[in-house]
Amino acid sequence: MVGGQLLDIQSEGPVTREDLIHLQKLKTGSFIQFCLMSPATLIPCDPSESQTLQAFAQSLSMAFQISDDLLDLHWIKKREEMSVDIRRI
Repeated sequence: MVGGQLLDIQSEGPVTREDLIHLQKLKTGSFIQFCLMSPATLIPCDPSESQTLQAFAQSLSMAFQISDDLLDLHWIKKREEMSVDIRRI
């Protein structure tokens, strides 16, 4: 998780789709995957169930990261609007 955040901070300019997916997997997505996959590791389950859970964990972690990035963009825009309003005063 820390490695993903470090890569995010160090990245400059546009990134490829593959780089973005890799970065998102290393961030909070890795924590979500760990939480969802731990029971399957501790309690033996059928390999197909484990694969299904892994796919769900990856999808959920990606959805979280995408929504987190969209919220960041929203608040950046709001801060810009607020600073323009403050300058008018």
